[in-house]
Amino acid sequence: MAWAPTSIIGLTNLKLSIFLSSEIEWGMGIQTFTASIWQEDDWFIAQCLEVDIASQGESEEEVLVNLGEALELHFEPPQSNLKPILRYI
Repeated sequence: MAWAPTSIIGLTNLKLSIFLSSEIEWGMGIQTFTASIWQEDDWFIAQCLEVDIASQGESEEEVLVNLGEALELHFEPPQSNLKPILRYI
């Protein structure tokens, strides 16, 4: 998932937020997501504005990769890892 910067940069509550957007393709089509990134101490935090998902990383690139993985896992359909036990009656 590649993130592209948008032209919106805002300063709120002493946090500089950079807004980025990306698209993810899944069964129902392509959805665009926007991420807000800010730094707290040594960590970068990214939060998706459309879905309540956030991630962290040691660099802007790492936090976006982590957020992309979290979004992909969020929208991945559940899969059973247990096989059913069939009993004959």
